[in-house]
Amino acid sequence: MGIIFFSWILGSDRVEAEISKVEIPVQEQTYSQLVEQARPLVWQQMAQQFGSDPERPFAMVEVFGKRGEAQAPLLLVKISRETWATQPHPSQMESHTQFFLSALSLLYPPTPDPIEFTPPQRRRL
Repeated sequence: MGIIFFSWILGSDRVEAEISKVEIPVQEQTYSQLVEQARPLVWQQMAQQFGSDPERPFAMVEVFGKRGEAQAPLLLVKISRETWATQPHPSQMESHTQFFLSALSLLYPPTPDPIEFTPPQRRRL
């Protein structure tokens, strides 16, 4: 797991936001299976972000799928402190999530069908 930092600008106020990056190894899972695999990891990162900074207005976690050297974003979760204070259940993650459904096409590129090749026959003159 790595951490990425960036600045989020809201109006004239500048808020430093930390986005936790979670990587999930991708084998042959479906997108739904990857989301379920990510859910407890995302919740753990959210709790860590809010716990480490009582002034943090929101927490963000980006989940990447990794297959070999290929990597693609699967989803991005952003939850406000106000929402977190209501103690949402991890099953409610979807309402705070941006899903990147086409990610699997990057991680599972289509394999071309083999082309049968018949060498040309020599013609006699």
